[in-house]
Amino acid sequence: MLAEKSKITEAALYRHFPSKRAIYAELFSFCDDAIFNKCGELKKSKLAPKEKVKNAFLFFMIFIEKNKGFARLLSREALSSDEQNVTDSVNQFFERFELSIKQMLSEDTDNLITQPGISAQLIVTCLEGNVGRYPLLSLIGLPASLVVVVTTTMLTNPYAGLIVMSSVPLAADFSIGQASILASFMLFTHSLPVELLISRKAGVRMRVTFLIRVGGAFVFCAFLNPDRYEKCLNSSLVYMSER
Repeated sequence: MLAEKSKITEAALYRHFPSKRAIYAELFSFCDDAIFNKCGELKKSKLAPKEKVKNAFLFFMIFIEKNKGFARLLSREALSSDEQNVTDSVNQFFERFELSIKQMLSEDTDNLITQPGISAQLIVTCLEGNVGRYPLLSLIGLPASLVVVVTTTMLTNPYAGLIVMSSVPLAADFSIGQASILASFMLFTHSLPVELLISRKAGVRMRVTFLIRVGGAFVFCAFLNPDRYEKCLNSSLVYMSER
């Protein structure tokens, strides 16, 4: 399939990449260079440490949005036991990124609530979680940069999510349909920690409430996603042409 999409023969593909593991390794190398080149630029800039970290985080998420396949690679979803060396490289990648964030935060320790190392660990943990959620958000047609908005809304409330959204750069092609999907998802899943506790007090299991609200949000928003209908239409047209 990869050779077909690239419009080359399988023999030419395997001449450059002897295995799938080599392809993954080359893809990861491109991702690694792009992210850490940006981190190097930010370290040398005259921005405040807080702005450096913010820009590094947003660059990472926008990079994932522009190169959607990397979300499955960095979340290790696409990797099997045969690609253990790539998995190790991904683990080291996040460790190096955490170190870069720590170095940026160390420039202004007076304004930190915790130590730079702990703050960097929390930021990278949040980043990994967002990358892991991206394949799910793509199912409902939302860009990767909005994962931060969705996560904030789920942990707090829609108003906090809107505040975060105001600082997230949106793509020029962000549509009214995507805005409707985002609003619907926020209404389904807002304030989960508080509302799960309330449901438990009312006698409903927290797991059941979580599955109903989050699962219902994905199902409802999947039906709102216009890409879903476009794919169904294209499949129908292909089927009709073959008949």
